[in-house]
Amino acid sequence: MCRTGRVFRPEVEGRRLSFSLVGVQYYNAIFEDDATRSWWYQATGVAITGPMKGQKMPEIPSEIMPLRQWLILHPDSLIFLPDPASEEGYAHLDGYSERRWDGEEPRRADGEMWEWVVGVTAGSRSRAYPWSAIDAERPLQDELGDVPLVIHLREDGISFRCWDRRLQGKTLEFRLDEEQDLLVDVETGSAFGFDGVAVNGPLEGSRLRRLEGALEFGHSYRRFQPDADRYEAEPTEQPEPVTPPPELENPDD
Repeated sequence: MCRTGRVFRPEVEGRRLSFSLVGVQYYNAIFEDDATRSWWYQATGVAITGPMKGQKMPEIPSEIMPLRQWLILHPDSLIFLPDPASEEGYAHLDGYSERRWDGEEPRRADGEMWEWVVGVTAGSRSRAYPWSAIDAERPLQDELGDVPLVIHLREDGISFRCWDRRLQGKTLEFRLDEEQDLLVDVETGSAFGFDGVAVNGPLEGSRLRRLEGALEFGHSYRRFQPDADRYEAEPTEQPEPVTPPPELENPDD
């Protein structure tokens, strides 16, 4: 309902917890732990009521991408298969995150409740980056507070990573090599792969610092990150309108 895919370690104050679904609020699932009966938000891992109110489960870094891309990066991964006994219960949710109630595709939406956004936090600043802008600007480059960043959306249209553009005392400006799906530093020509490591050029072997970005629906990010602002793309310059020359009179008239 909120399109988050967060992963948390179910341990708080040295106690390992188990959870069950008890309800929904703000289009976000609420879980109850079996030990204290506290209720927790799925989007944040924070307990909102009960003896553990205010506690937060440690978050484990995760990302959303096609399985084939994940296995390229992590070929020794184990694959967690769906439980056949639960298939019927989840069948009605097929395609849920791919649609909006008004029929518009969420990843193409802009400024609406059901748009996809990537939320990024750097220092004390947080910002929602609309998926439509990330897709249009490849690569999207911005400054969040004093942190210059770049969001690299891959050719599959779903895998993305966020990077700090500062390296060796400089702020890099990137262009996208669409054929090889690499970020290329404009100044040195060094190309960076999806792992953030330069594969050639003067910066070969250097690694960019990863920034965590969370993909979810816009309404969810605004609810749980109320102090965050929203990225607005720079308006593209429109050419000055050309005034057509006056029509010449027909000398034969």
